This record gives sequence, C-alpha cells and structure tokens, in this order.
Amino acid sequence: MDVDKRRELTFQASLVAADVDPLQVKNISLLRAGNPQKADIGSDARIADNAAMAYSACTYKGEPRRYVVELWVHKPSADINEHRKDLARFITAYLPAAQKTAGCTS
Repeated sequence: MDVDKRRELTFQASLVAADVDPLQVKNISLLRAGNPQKADIGSDARIADNAAMAYSACTYKGEPRRYVVELWVHKPSADINEHRKDLARFITAYLPAAQKTAGCTS
C-alpha cells in the first residue's frame, strides 16, 4: 500500500505446498524485520518489529497445502511493543477468514 507515493505496507497472501516451510523461506527477511518471535497463530507464526507472518495447514482442491499471510510495515510506529500487538491482532483475525475465502479448508 502506498501513501503519498511512499510504500508504507506490503501485504501478501499465498497458497504453498504442504512441504514448504514459509517461515524458513522468509527467515532472513523476518530477521531483518527485527526480533521475530514465535506466536500462537495458525499452524505457526512469527511477529517481528516490522512484520508478521503466519500460516495454516489446510486442504485445497483435495491436496494438502499451507495458506500463508505476510504483512511487512515499512515505517513502524514508535511504540514497538504496541505495534507488535497490533500486527498479531491483525494476522490472528485475517488468517482464518482469508483461508476460508480462498477455499482452503482446515
């Protein structure tokens, strides 16, 4: 998302193979986002200072998959602890609804 021609937020949702660990694939990016910590969201998740990423195992068209949600903030608020809580709340609410809309069942 751009605001005043500046990138403020990048959001992505994707469906990946069940044998792909999206958190491992994006590990370096999560480390760069600042202090990623495990979170109890979906099948697995990480909340960092400037990012949040979570996935849920699901079935899509009869095949096992993982539904992944990523949120990357380019300019976080000054209160990092509150910012991390906001990221976690958003991912917690968005992941199951988006997964269901995508047709990926638990």
